[in-house]
Amino acid sequence: VLDRVDPQLSSFTIDFAGQTDAPYANGQLVELNIQSPDAAYVAISNDEGVPVEVWEPISEGRLWILPVGDGQKHVYIKLRDQAGNIAGDYSDDIEVDSSAPTVSSLVIEEGADSTNVPFPHTVSVALSVSGATHMQLSTDGSFAPHTPSAWQSYSATTTADLPTGNEGVPKLVCAIFKDTANNITQPVCDTIVLDTVRPSSPWVEIDGGTDFTNSLSVQLSLSVSEPYEMLISTESDGSTDGKLWVPFAAETIALLPSGDCQSPNVGC
Repeated sequence: VLDRVDPQLSSFTIDFAGQTDAPYANGQLVELNIQSPDAAYVAISNDEGVPVEVWEPISEGRLWILPVGDGQKHVYIKLRDQAGNIAGDYSDDIEVDSSAPTVSSLVIEEGADSTNVPFPHTVSVALSVSGATHMQLSTDGSFAPHTPSAWQSYSATTTADLPTGNEGVPKLVCAIFKDTANNITQPVCDTIVLDTVRPSSPWVEIDGGTDFTNSLSVQLSLSVSEPYEMLISTESDGSTDGKLWVPFAAETIALLPSGDCQSPNVGC
């Protein structure tokens, strides 16, 4: 059979992690997919100008090692048919990126130590990550990095629902991130205390329990379960307008409004 026609290339792609003609890879090992209707052999090289003395049978899913280092990589091929006709160079390229995204911060509720947000206990999560395209959030520290549906598009602001129970114990919010080359970060976490239980059993005593005083400055003795902050009013109607929350103290000073009064209540 006289055959002077060069072999034809149907397709040539560099595949990675199951993706045909992948734009990115996070390592050196890739697969070459070479399709030709009449070529029997192929010569492959990472350098332009393929050495034609290195021929091998065309096979599907040919594993190939790219040059070391990140950046744009090229693979070149030549084709040869049974009659010895040669065609090429043909080439394809892929970007190698072996660096995971850089995580700067994960912050719950703007850095608050605790929250009393009601069920389903949804809190805000602020993220600062460079190079990420997708993320997974977790409130128990577990992830499914190999499950495509578990990933969501990266966003610098998102939310998470804290688990119920064990109030007063710090709750976790963790995240992992990946880029277009499927480089995945280590988990990064923050904690916040969920506390939806009101302080209970409040008790207050003025000047040791005396009924009268001739001073506008009185000593308050205070007790309450799980105190954190307090707000004190000496208004006769109990108004707290303009008053500020301050750290709880079991002993403190209050200033009574001026003027005599006969009611045994703070502020009359």
